[in-house]
Amino acid sequence: AWIPEVDRFFAAWSVTLSFTAEGQVGEVFPEHYIPQASPDGKWLVFRQPPHFPGIAVYTPDGALAYESEGMTVSDIVWKRDSTGVYLYSPEAGLRFFSPSQLSYETLNAAPAIIGGSLRLIHPDAGGFSN
Repeated sequence: AWIPEVDRFFAAWSVTLSFTAEGQVGEVFPEHYIPQASPDGKWLVFRQPPHFPGIAVYTPDGALAYESEGMTVSDIVWKRDSTGVYLYSPEAGLRFFSPSQLSYETLNAAPAIIGGSLRLIHPDAGGFSN
């Protein structure tokens, strides 16, 4: 998958590889999924396997910045200014994590209030659609 925020392709097997358009391998991440990049390209969030729930936050150069075990995540949505990421799961509700401050808070612990998945809706899109 091409991730334009970090100008790299990512491929996941037993590890996740990042590589350039020319095929030069960059970083090898010990994760099994394609990450979600922050809009400014400074952070990568990986969700971890369902049998071992959690998230891992890396810098694009491969440095592990934060890891949390036991955090089930089905949806990841970054704030446009890259100051944080919203993490949602039907089991755990809505949470917010700031990689730069390493702060974490639960915004809505009652998952039944939020149904379905999160969608990013641009304010200039001309309204909401179903």
